[in-house]
Amino acid sequence: MRKKIISFIGPPSSGKSSIIGRLLVDLGQVGELAIEDAVNDAKALGRRLYYSLLVDTRFEDREKGHTLRLNFINLKIDQEKVLILDTPGLITGLSDVVSALLASDAVIVVLEEGTKNNTLLRFYEELMSLYKIGQRLVVLNKADKIKMSSDSITGGPLRVSVANGEGMEEIIKFIKKVPRNDRPQDRLRLPVMGIHGVLNIAYGIIARGRIKIGDEVLLLPNYKLGSVVSIEQDQKAINEARAGEDIGIQLRGIGRQYIKRGCVISSPEHPPKRAIKMEVKISWMKEKLREGSSLIACFHTAQAQCRIEGMKGDEVILSFRRPICIEPYKEDIWLGVVVLRDQKEPKCVGMVISYD
Repeated sequence: MRKKIISFIGPPSSGKSSIIGRLLVDLGQVGELAIEDAVNDAKALGRRLYYSLLVDTRFEDREKGHTLRLNFINLKIDQEKVLILDTPGLITGLSDVVSALLASDAVIVVLEEGTKNNTLLRFYEELMSLYKIGQRLVVLNKADKIKMSSDSITGGPLRVSVANGEGMEEIIKFIKKVPRNDRPQDRLRLPVMGIHGVLNIAYGIIARGRIKIGDEVLLLPNYKLGSVVSIEQDQKAINEARAGEDIGIQLRGIGRQYIKRGCVISSPEHPPKRAIKMEVKISWMKEKLREGSSLIACFHTAQAQCRIEGMKGDEVILSFRRPICIEPYKEDIWLGVVVLRDQKEPKCVGMVISYD
């Protein structure tokens, strides 16, 4: 049985990594030496609490004081495997948020101290709805200092304190009750999150379909045909993987220069679409978009500059310089969701309805 996948999302400095670190400690899944090192590092960095340093282990994350890239954290709760996705809160990490949500069975929204604006919460709500994520929990870190309207997001908020452990048991109970979402086992779709190692291991979470050693696969948008040499999960070799599993695969016949974040690995018989122009139906918008303006579009694990070529009602036409892997939303929700942002904030969320 595959792992449950739970994403933690929220604005920067809301305490996502700290809550996850506290969960690791409370569940007894961190060694004493690791805790001692984190405590010493926290003192050196002038931080009161050390829990986030158990999760944010990269130098750049600690230096900036923010999670800059998606973190994968494996837990075991009552012998059941759980994959926690710790997402960046900064707008530059929005692509990682989209990548995490398309793979998630449930989402925990963490609000920062002093949150007053509900716009971001409505954005999260719409994005979760498009990905059909029904299991959601809102937690208020340092809740006594947070002001928010009761209708800002569905589900009652949970008070949490990383310092004294308040609310941690309730988060664990929530994770235990989360069911695994059913995913189609046909038409392989593996959005590439990145590549690592000297063996050029492409890694990601299978959105739909299955893959096994020896399979022929197609890498898009570059249209490169190759075959699967090996599959690994948690640093162990496996022969086959299915939708919802996080894996790394080694490919034969496709050069490293072609394998990049935002590519999609698919079956050759049923590849996703490649498009440089598409029509998108907007389902949530912060403010009216301007025809001719340029924004950054986030799809599955891809991110690219786009131009708004035309607008009519709640539909916009986007154009790109290079092909993007997409699917119409009605055919595939995981490759059919689009988020547009600028350098400061998300602007809108929509669904691909046609392409060119």
